[in-house]
Amino acid sequence: MEGKAEKGEWIYGRRPVAEVFAAARRHVHELLVVEEGRETPELAQLRAAAARAGAPVRKVSRRDLEDLTQNGHHQGVAVRTGGFPYVCVEEVAGMVEKRKDALVLILDHLEDPQNLGSLLRTADAAGVHAVVIPEDRAVGVTPAVVR
Repeated sequence: MEGKAEKGEWIYGRRPVAEVFAAARRHVHELLVVEEGRETPELAQLRAAAARAGAPVRKVSRRDLEDLTQNGHHQGVAVRTGGFPYVCVEEVAGMVEKRKDALVLILDHLEDPQNLGSLLRTADAAGVHAVVIPEDRAVGVTPAVVR
């Protein structure tokens, strides 16, 4: 499930799925929910977020979700999204010109998705305004990074 799907990327797990909706940067195609699961307040929030995003909610069997996630820790939910919407370095430079106190993290040759994910979470906690990663020889913002 981590990687490109026919029409987008699959992100799974309650917190990663909630973050996709909270960030509102990606187009959300659909939310999958395990049909055997019980309704929790957290799941109700995900359903409401999907409705606000105009994304259908589809019930699937636990086995189907396990197959889709390759037995990943899906916690009963997955979302199919469009790819991550990057901005060009010129936009970052323009933001830095306008905001002289901007904090920018520049990464190079980072290939491990878990390392990028950790750095992005730390950057967020530290108040970093932008992260620059190269197009080549580096990992992008993949479902593994989001997790």
